[in-house]
Amino acid sequence: MSLTLELEPEVEISLREAAAAEGISISELLARTFAPRTTRSSPRAHVQALLTRWQAQDQTPAATLTTSSESLFQKWDEEDEALTDAEQQTRAEQWEQIKQGIDTERTAAGMRLVF
Repeated sequence: MSLTLELEPEVEISLREAAAAEGISISELLARTFAPRTTRSSPRAHVQALLTRWQAQDQTPAATLTTSSESLFQKWDEEDEALTDAEQQTRAEQWEQIKQGIDTERTAAGMRLVF
């Protein structure tokens, strides 16, 4: 799909800088920003993808050993797999309440929304 946007010059500059900082095109930045949240990967996969991208940008060698953080993510994945559907639903509802609370507080403080 092709889409044309008329942007203020400062908005265009900001978009270009954000995309360049991440080493991606403006199209990729916008697609990722506005992608439906249901199609995003698991938090662990998202963190791994970010780490891989940052290591490539910084030319930092990828770790070959499992770090303590990766071990913790693996443990959490295993714990999550053991949850019943009802427990998963409860956790999802609690997380939504936490996100809503954070954004409510940030709105009241005049800050940008996180979620």
